[in-house]
Amino acid sequence: MKYHQTKNRQQGAVSLFVVIFTALLVIIVTVGFVQLMVRNQQQATQSDLSQSAYDSALAGVEDAKRAMVISKKCASDPAPTVCQGIDAKLDSQQCSTLSAIFDGSATDERKIQQSVSDESLDQAYTCVKIIQNTPDYTRKGLQPGKSHLIPLRVAPGESFDKIEIKWFTRDDISEDFSGDNTLPANYASMPFPMSGDDTRWGKTAPPLLRTQLIKTGSSFTLSSLETTGGLGNANTLFLYPTNIGLDVPFSADPGIDGPIHSTPQSVKCNNSQFSEGDYACTVTLTLPEPTSGAYLRLSALYNKTRYKVVMKNGDAVVRFHGVQPEVDSTGRANDLFRRVNARIQFESTDFPYPEDAVDLYGSLCKDFSVTSKIEHYDAGRCNVAVP
Repeated sequence: MKYHQTKNRQQGAVSLFVVIFTALLVIIVTVGFVQLMVRNQQQATQSDLSQSAYDSALAGVEDAKRAMVISKKCASDPAPTVCQGIDAKLDSQQCSTLSAIFDGSATDERKIQQSVSDESLDQAYTCVKIIQNTPDYTRKGLQPGKSHLIPLRVAPGESFDKIEIKWFTRDDISEDFSGDNTLPANYASMPFPMSGDDTRWGKTAPPLLRTQLIKTGSSFTLSSLETTGGLGNANTLFLYPTNIGLDVPFSADPGIDGPIHSTPQSVKCNNSQFSEGDYACTVTLTLPEPTSGAYLRLSALYNKTRYKVVMKNGDAVVRFHGVQPEVDSTGRANDLFRRVNARIQFESTDFPYPEDAVDLYGSLCKDFSVTSKIEHYDAGRCNVAVP
């Protein structure tokens, strides 16, 4: 009997390829995860450094405020050593301004350190420039029915005879507004909303702006506020946004002897400027005569707005003198830099300015008469309890 023996020879090539590809797959996945982790770590580090650099820049702004407060105190008491030449240092617009004021050095960079552990963060502000006299005055948050009172103050020896006002940008549109964020096609012919009802005024329509010029000076008297013909020390104009409009003189205000309802002045608002993020409406108001000091009261009606005010003498821009200083601060954290540009508001424009003759909650009972005889007096119905 013969036996046939079969020999199975397995080379193992398939198993070897499976192992190799599996190992490569594991390596690729591992490397991918490592790269992802490293990238996320780098982003987190950069974000942390960016925030730290921003905080450093804000610290520079706060120190600039402190320096300007010291300058104002020195105006009444120039005796302290820090007051010596402080105004010239503030006006120098050098990166080393704060170092020169606080410690008399010429160092641009000032470290920010509250404790020993903060040293590892390596934070500093590297350059802080202070511009006390700015070419314009900008604000946001002028709410409907509210007023801002802006000091129009210039340097000694200067004067202005025109005021340029710009208002309303795309940023003034509510974040929850989902409609078309361009100026409405019919905003020039919108009806005035009824009292207490602004639903007919479009959310993207520029507000009607009430402007009041209150001039001051050494010759100012209360009686000058009542001068007629628009030549007194108080002039008021209502600026109505339209598709067409011209510059307006403040003398267009008819004064107290004029009609009760003066005609609003048409001001041109440009849709292309509005779409590009610039101010939609622009007007130049001519003063009755050049002046070196005044107040401008701005009130928004039917919508909120941002605005910018520029003083001019002819066509030349006249700078605001210490009204809204500008601080340009650069902060650093390790090798990452952030820059902040801030306007400092030392004089509040939001004090309780009387907006209405009567402001109350609930009902109002007004019952009176005018007579020259005491026996004609009648208490009227207001003294009677009304259920």
